[in-house]
Amino acid sequence: MSRWRADPIYVKALIKRQRGEIQDSLQLFQAATCLNPHNICNLKQVGRSLYLLGKHKAALDVYEEAQHIGIDDWEIWHNKGLCNMYLKQYTHAADCFKRANAIQRHDATYMQLGKVFTLQEEYKTAIEVREPCTLSHKPRARAPSPEPRACMEQAWSRQARAEVEALGSPLRSLPPPSDRSTSRPWSFLRRTPSC
Repeated sequence: MSRWRADPIYVKALIKRQRGEIQDSLQLFQAATCLNPHNICNLKQVGRSLYLLGKHKAALDVYEEAQHIGIDDWEIWHNKGLCNMYLKQYTHAADCFKRANAIQRHDATYMQLGKVFTLQEEYKTAIEVREPCTLSHKPRARAPSPEPRACMEQAWSRQARAEVEALGSPLRSLPPPSDRSTSRPWSFLRRTPSC
């Protein structure tokens, strides 16, 4: 039952953080954690909010607690690496990033690991670490496609037209969007003032 009370709080906390209200979001995530203390997602969000507030040591403690409750998680190891990097504990940071990549490879983790080695002035290692990240982004040949915006407008117009037809509105006699002289699907609704 406490899960159902914690979910709306969790969502509200995400919204607050998205709006930049980090301290408020932290308090809400902590409230959700009190209601459901074994939920790793809540703990990860508390850690993330602490990290964003610059409380890296407190965030590390929360991530440690989350690791004791759950399984090895890429996000926890990656975020522990970030906290350690900001605390200038570069050896611990590098270990955390390596553990994160051992669980699941992410470009962001390779980049942060390279940054740690750069901060330690180990430039050759930094380049070697970032190689898998740069190799995975080779330019690929693409098949030519129409302009994405035009495709979206046409799809939207088709969907809107289908909805209008379902309502039996007189608008269904309009010509399709490609026959109109304008690129905006509903610009015909604008009236130009007559002089």
